[in-house]
Amino acid sequence: MKKTVEDLMTQKFVKIGEKDPLYEGVEKIAENEETLLACTVNHENRLKRIITTEKLLKVVEVREYREKYAKD
Repeated sequence: MKKTVEDLMTQKFVKIGEKDPLYEGVEKIAENEETLLACTVNHENRLKRIITTEKLLKVVEVREYREKYAKD
């Protein structure tokens, strides 16, 4: 049997406002280990972007690294 798009769809995501702080999105992802995506929405609750959890966490790692070592 051929797979359909529906077979690949996931409901394992968190919704983040596009103006929300970065760490708020990370906290939402950390609350659920099965989360695969972060969906950013605008003030009208319309989808703006989809961000993988890997990308979001990588951005946080880079920021923390810069904050820690930029002072040296």
